Amino acid sequence: MCGIAGFLSQNHDSSQFADWLSSMISAIDHRGPDQGGVFFDEIVGLGSARLSIIDIAHGLQPMCDEGKRYWLVYNGEIFNYIELRDELLREGRVFKTRSDTEVLLQALVRWGVDSLARLNGQFSFLLYDQLERRLTFARDPFGERPLFYVNNKDGVYLASEIKSLFRLPFIERRLDLDAMGHLFRHWALPFNKSCFLGIRSLPPGHYGIYERGILKTAPYYRLPLNEPPLTQDLEEAKGLVHDSLEKSVRLRLRSDVEVGCYLSGGIDSSITTLLAKQATTRSLHTFSVEFEDTAFDETGYQRELAECLGTNHHSVRITNEDIVSNFEKVIWHTETPLFRTAPVPMFLLSKLVRENGIKVVLAGEGADESFLGYNIFKETLLRHDMDNSL
Repeated sequence: MCGIAGFLSQNHDSSQFADWLSSMISAIDHRGPDQGGVFFDEIVGLGSARLSIIDIAHGLQPMCDEGKRYWLVYNGEIFNYIELRDELLREGRVFKTRSDTEVLLQALVRWGVDSLARLNGQFSFLLYDQLERRLTFARDPFGERPLFYVNNKDGVYLASEIKSLFRLPFIERRLDLDAMGHLFRHWALPFNKSCFLGIRSLPPGHYGIYERGILKTAPYYRLPLNEPPLTQDLEEAKGLVHDSLEKSVRLRLRSDVEVGCYLSGGIDSSITTLLAKQATTRSLHTFSVEFEDTAFDETGYQRELAECLGTNHHSVRITNEDIVSNFEKVIWHTETPLFRTAPVPMFLLSKLVRENGIKVVLAGEGADESFLGYNIFKETLLRHDMDNSL
């Protein structure tokens, strides 16, 4: 991940912009320790803390086009950047780097917000058109990369994390009690809010445009909930799922740095690890959490699979004391109340990943949502069947 921050502010003294950006980026430099940069003029500031994944030497940010009209800061990965680059080359675009950052920049310059529908990736970005004095920003279809913003009478201010926005002297720290009430009732915030009053989350699959003092946001992607049912039989459907998973993993292995895998011992991360092992010739590093509490420990499954696949396996053992001592740090990173302690082991696991020099890991997150694996889904089906039988 990287960290980005920026603003378009027409009613403030621009002599403060350099200090603002420096402070905003320093608040999130844990997201991108490899390279930092800023750009600002009399109304706009853009900053980036970069974690270098693709074209490490040349994908520096902020990045501008050849005419220095468009400036981009970007957090994420465009998995189909090679295919998009080839398409843009055929249209006459000229590239100076091999980075997906430049592909995103060139796509936005060439196709505007229509390019968002072409992107296969996880991302958030800020793009400034210096000629039109327009700031465009967007977030990936499923909201994997965060983007928070404040819009007031003086402008719009954005960042990957809320703590970065709090570095601006005029943004107050006040809880949004309505949003908090929603969180405690439903275990989730409204999709366009944060826990703090006036600080909004750009919804997944949305973009925003700010110009001439007016902010407009709109969706560019919606879940295809009304798609007709598949007509394939069971064997064909199984093949379709396998091919989709294989392609997804293969695209995510496009990297100039080593990619590892989380390995929980469950079906989802085991499949992901198997597909990654099949798709790469590199030695594959896997990472697992072991628990002191045997009720939660799945070490046996993890080690069995790691041995079967021949991965370079690493694990961290978590005690109850570890969870207690690190819970406050995790709250600082999540910037929202937590109802479970599960993020703490993941936080400590990511520390183990970093200590082993790995910047990118594949995980099985989202599988239970996609394949209805949680007990809550089973309960819903049971209730539905019971209602139909009465």
